[in-house]
Amino acid sequence: MKQQRRSKRHYVRLVARLAQADGAELGSCVMTDISRTGARLSTTAASTLPEHFVLLLSAMAQVRRRCLVVWRSERAVGVEFIPDDPSPTSQGNTE
Repeated sequence: MKQQRRSKRHYVRLVARLAQADGAELGSCVMTDISRTGARLSTTAASTLPEHFVLLLSAMAQVRRRCLVVWRSERAVGVEFIPDDPSPTSQGNTE
């Protein structure tokens, strides 16, 4: 069976937290694979997660990814990482 992924996935086992955009906690998960464009998350909250949420990958929530759920099962979700909008200063505009 041919894989139709946009980028290669890497198997991991990383505990992470889930939050709403406003910072409200949604629970925890175990990231079981990751790629440049998304991840698979195992969680008991799979059926109740909103379509958009934030994946917190570090203890102080400094490393985070905005996510869109692209598939869902009873105990896992597949997410696509949503790129942050670049700010005008990050585009090298010095005028």
